Formats: sequence, C-alpha cells, structure tokens
Amino acid sequence: MTGEQLLSSQLNNVSPPSSILEKYVLNGSDTVVHFSGGTHIILNVDGEDKRPRDRDSSRIYTQVLSEYKWASEECYNGRILAVHENLIAYRLFNENTGEAVRVLDRITSKRHLIKSFKHPTADIQWAHHAPLLAVIDINANLYAYHVDKDCVVTKYLNIIREDDSIPLDAIPRISWCPYIPEADEPHEEMHMIAVYYRNTVESFSLNIIKSELQCEEVTLEQCEKVSDAVMKLPIENSSAEVQAVCLSPDATAIAVALNCGTVTFFIIDGEGTKFAHRWQPEHGRHIQDLVFLDNITASDTPEQFWKYAIISTENGKRIQLYDTENWHCIARLLFEPLDQLGKLALSIHPTAKFIFLTDYDAANIYCIEVAYIMNTPRFVACTQITFCHPLVNIVPISVVQQEDHHQDFSLSDEEVSPADILVSFVALSQRSLLHLEVGLEKSHVSNGDVGCEGSGEDSNEQMISTSNVDTTDDGNGVANSDKRQQKSDNLDLLDALYRQWEGLSLNLEKQTEDFEKKLREERDRTDAQMRQLREDIVSCDERLFLKLESLINENRTSTVEAMQTSLDLKMDSVIQSLRATTVDNFKQQQNMDLHVIREELTNNIREVLMATMIPILQDVCVSLFQQLNENFRTGLDQYMKQIHTLCTSALRTNQAVTDPLIVNNSSSADPSALINLIENQRITAAFEKAMMLKDFGALMFVCNNVDPDLIATAEQPLPQHVLLCLLNQLATKLEGETDLKFRYIENVLMILQVKDPTIAGSFRHVLNRLQTALTAYMGTDTNASLKRRARLISQLTANLLK
Repeated sequence: MTGEQLLSSQLNNVSPPSSILEKYVLNGSDTVVHFSGGTHIILNVDGEDKRPRDRDSSRIYTQVLSEYKWASEECYNGRILAVHENLIAYRLFNENTGEAVRVLDRITSKRHLIKSFKHPTADIQWAHHAPLLAVIDINANLYAYHVDKDCVVTKYLNIIREDDSIPLDAIPRISWCPYIPEADEPHEEMHMIAVYYRNTVESFSLNIIKSELQCEEVTLEQCEKVSDAVMKLPIENSSAEVQAVCLSPDATAIAVALNCGTVTFFIIDGEGTKFAHRWQPEHGRHIQDLVFLDNITASDTPEQFWKYAIISTENGKRIQLYDTENWHCIARLLFEPLDQLGKLALSIHPTAKFIFLTDYDAANIYCIEVAYIMNTPRFVACTQITFCHPLVNIVPISVVQQEDHHQDFSLSDEEVSPADILVSFVALSQRSLLHLEVGLEKSHVSNGDVGCEGSGEDSNEQMISTSNVDTTDDGNGVANSDKRQQKSDNLDLLDALYRQWEGLSLNLEKQTEDFEKKLREERDRTDAQMRQLREDIVSCDERLFLKLESLINENRTSTVEAMQTSLDLKMDSVIQSLRATTVDNFKQQQNMDLHVIREELTNNIREVLMATMIPILQDVCVSLFQQLNENFRTGLDQYMKQIHTLCTSALRTNQAVTDPLIVNNSSSADPSALINLIENQRITAAFEKAMMLKDFGALMFVCNNVDPDLIATAEQPLPQHVLLCLLNQLATKLEGETDLKFRYIENVLMILQVKDPTIAGSFRHVLNRLQTALTAYMGTDTNASLKRRARLISQLTANLLK
C-alpha cells in the first residue's frame, strides 16, 4: 500500500477472523500440520519436546561454511547475521581487538574483514535491492559498504556523529528500504535507510548525500544541510520506544511500530515527511515486530505493496495477519503455553511465502506456510524443525520449488520426509557458520479450496482439534476399514461445512460491503451537512460583523462630538480659574517686601546647612579618618621601634657633625649663602645647612623661599632622613606662619616612607612629638580652618603610626 493509499484507511476498524478455532499439538515430529481454515489457530508445543535430542531433524542438510567459536550472546546487541543472495555478513567479537564484521561469499568462499569501527557495533543489515551492507555502532554512526561479485568491499558512505550524541543505554537499529522501481518508468538509484533508537526515527537518502557531498565520510551536520537527505519523524508519544520500522518498496511511506501497541504511518513527499495514519492493533499488546507480506523479489508483481501486514506480540508467540485496506484481522496464530515457551524470533523470506519463527532456547524453527485462499492470505501449514545443538542466529536465504519430490536431504540412513520445497538458511551455531537446507512439503491448496471467514452470526464456536502424532496400526483390518469409512464421512461432512461456510462468508462479505456503502453515504451526508452548517455560521458571523460595524460608525460621530463639547467647556473653566489664581498671586508677590524675603531666605538656608549638612560632613570625615586609621595602624606598628632607633642615631650623628661645622662656619649663617644654594637649585643642601645651624629662623627663611610643593615632586626629592629632621624641627613651634608650616608638614607626611632603613628606627619618636604638638595647638583658641587642618594632619600622623 503506497503512502497515498494510507490516507484512505479507516482507524481501528478491527473485526475478528473466523469463529472456527483450530488446535494442534506439536511434539517435535517432522510431520507437517495442515490447517483447515487457517484463520484462528492454536499450536500447543508439547513439554516433552524439551528432552535432549540425538540428531537434527531428518529434513535438514547441513554444510559447515566456517569454523569459529562465538562469544556469548550477551556481547551482542541487535542482529549479528545478515544475508544477501550469496553474500553473508556476520559480526565478530574479540576482547583484545574489539568488534569486526566478516563478509563471506558462501559459493566462492572469498572473504573480507571490516574493522576499525569507532564504537562497538550494534546492528547489521543488507539492502534488499543492492549489495550494500549497513553497519551501525552504539553511537549511531552509520557505515555503508559496497561488495562486488568478487567479494571486494569498498566504503560507500560513512555518517559520523559526535561522541555521546545518543543516550548511553539506547541501542540503535537500522532498516533498509526494499526499493522496487516502476518497471516502465525511468528511475535513479535509491538507497534509503532508517536509523531508530528509543523514540527517535531518522531516514537517510544515502545516494543523495553521496552525490551532493562527493566524499565517503561525512558528519551528521553536513548531511542535514543537504536538501531531502535527512528526515526526522515526529513521534508524539515521548515515553514509548520504537520497536520496528518499515519503509515501503516504492519509498513513499514509513511505518513505525511502538512498544505501546500503536503503528504510525508517515508519507514521504518532496517536502519531507508528514503524518498519515495511526493504527491501534487488536488488544493493544506490546508489539514485538512488524512485517508486510510483499514479494520484493519480483519487480513486476501485480499486487500492491503493503496490502497485508503481520504483527508479532507476546514475545513472538502471537501472530496476527491484517488486511491494511480496512484493518481487519484476517488470521491469528498462537503458540502455547505462553508461560513456558521462550521468545520466538520472527523472520520472513522476501517472497513472503513462508514465515519462520525461531525458538533459540529450545533449538526449534517453526515454518509457517502462507497461501492465498480466495485472494486472501491464510496460514495453511506448520512444520517443526528441530536441532540437537542450540543456534545463535539464523536467516533465510531462498525458497526453491523442487522437481524431485523424494530427494534425500539427510545423511542418515533412516527414512526421510518428502520435500516439495527447499528452503535455504544461513545459521550461526556456537562453534561454526552453517549453511542449512530444509525440505518442506507444500500444501496443495488452490484458490477457493478452503473457506474464507465463518459467519459471525453463529453463536456456537466450532473447534477442530488434532495432533501431529502418528497413528499406529493395531492389526485389525476391519477396524481400519471402519476408520477409513468414518474418515471419509467426516471429510464429506467437512466439505459440506466448508461449502456452507463459504456461502455464509460470501453473504457476510456482501452485507459488509452494503454496510460500508451505507456508512460512506452517511458519512458523506454528514460531511455535507457539516460543511453547510459551517458555511451558514461563517455567513452569519459576517453579517453580524457588518451590522455591528455599521452601528459603531453611526454612533461614533455623535459620541465624539458630545465628548469634545464637554471637554471644551471643562477646559475653558479650568483656564479661567488658573488665570484668576495667577493674577491674585502676582498681586500678593508685588506687595511683599523684597528685603524681608531675602533675609528670611538667607536664615532658612543657614539653618538648613547648620542642621543637616555640617553634621553629615563631620560624620563622614570622622568615618573616613577612622577607616584610614585602621588601615595604616597594622602596617606601621612593626616599624615604630626601628624608625625611632634610626632617627635617634641619625640625630646624634647630625649633632656630632653640625657642632664643629657651626663653630667653623659661623660666617656661613649669612642668608646670602642660603639664597645662593636655593638659586642654584640645591634645595637639599639649603635645608641641611639651615637645620645644622640649629637656627629656627634660618630654617623658616629657607621654607619661605622654597615652594612647599617642590619637595613632593620627583625631580628633586629630599632624602628621607632630611624630611624626618625637617618634620622634627617644624613640630617644635607651630605658632607663627602656621599655614606655611602645615603645608610643609602635609607634603612631608605624604612622601615619608617609614619602611626606609635610614628612618625606620626613629620615625615613631618624631611622629609622636608631632602628634603632641598638634594636640596642644588644637587646644588653643586659633582659627577654625587651621584647627581643621591640624586635625587632618593629626589623623594622617596617626595612620603612619599604626
């Protein structure tokens, strides 16, 4: 069924198949179990079949292709074996070398090893229409290889993702599109593949990516930039996980089966993918697998694609066959007991003639033959194939019609079963790679031999129960004759029942068609009424809107005019009131005495400043000085004693040196000598000479002739011991020329380096002396501005003493 046909499918319109229930027992025998109706079948697997076996089934011929000791199945995720005609690909695991993929031609025995995967592999699969092998690793990196007839492997296209781009516990899987082009139309090669994990499904057109990018290895980001190359399907149920993905042979549709029990169909067109249909299979069980009964080996098949679908549930033990045109369940097959059987792996040959269910735990293969009865597929027979050794994996290769119906497929001398059909498999055992040929008997039923569906009106369910256990001859010929006669009568009754069943089925189909026709007519009539109702509602809305708009337009002019008139009147009243108030205020202002206003304003400003600004400034200054005091106290304490010692020694040295100089150079006390030193820019010498004379007047003479800011410049810096001595002598007498002395003291304190080794031992004594002098000066009745400066200098000194 193509993507366009999916749109016309009905939702959840499921009806039961036949009311005839068939029950059979499988006991491990090679005997073929033929079904009567083929629509509702229960196969009970005998528990004694689990006993140890001495040999494989007589229907099997085994050929060893390669010897290899396989690792535990726990080392693998996804498929480990894939087959395309004569080419076999299987995954190899080695703890030292990692994983690899072996490609083997089973006819020529030529082989090739593919390795160097970026991550451990997770799944492999051959394309149905071309010798292309796809391998995907656990990071969802996709590797596609082309294999020619000589088993030469070449890299076709690798799509690489960033590391950790998918969840760690997600196991990615792949599914090829079995592309079959139209026979009478020109076509290009189409290599489409789906990658799915968790609730994510991505479709890649490998041929488009390769032709556009012209390289063998690309990144996912590069592929997403290529038009129509990558399509990501929207999965609405974020908590469900994708169980199976199928792409239609004409590359127009994608089916996604979720483990929650729903199947979603998407259509592929030139604009990407879009949702087409969601189908909830009967009972809504956990879906194990989804396959379609399409013969993809023939390009000229008259049957439409995706006409019939098979759903596997209950770990593969429940098989349901659906007609996708009306989603009717047309056949069911159930294996019992459910709680004792292991998981059954579903596989189907590309011809869709046989369905194979493999129980790897019990080493059994159940071959279910599918035949078309009255143009409808039915399950017609089941053959149980047993093995004496367990299998790891098995894949069908071909189904061939045999000319010799009695060909021996067993190496045993025992009697062998006749074979009409030869089915080839490739299997992995625990020690080798095997080629298996299984002979099966074809059920010779024609289109119409078996009835289609039983009447749904019959309340009494009919049951046919049998076993495939061989009967034994008791030696009584008469009894056997009676049994044969009874069997013949039973067959006649069964034929009559089949004919009656066929008539009822045709009647039911006719009634169903009539009902569907009436349903379609009723739906069309309802749709027409809904469309008419919708048009009437839209027309009524339009008329109502036009009427409302006309009423609004009619009333808007009068409403606006009334509002404008009222607003103008209120504005005139407000303007007149403001004009009168302004005139009165102006007259009052003219009558006021300007002198009184000025004096009152001055007093108010003074009071505001005294009450608010001065306390705020005082608090800010006190806070600032406290912060400065705390910051400097820690650094200055450890150097006080050293500075005091050095200063004392420096003063003693200066005292010893200056005493003879004063006696010898008494003639140098002349101010002209100090003037000459100052004019010659020898400022340091002038200060040293004035301080060595122990004449405070000479020191003040130099201070008056030298700019206080000059000592703070970097061009002529004074030595630290000279600065400390200058500070010491200025502190002896702060009265008289106090402003000049404060300027010198401020500049000296700013450039005084208490860590200098020449003053480290004596600076504390000098600063303490300065603090004492400043405290005494602030206690006198002097100018307020000088007191403020003295307070600032005292704070600066205290910071140096910390």
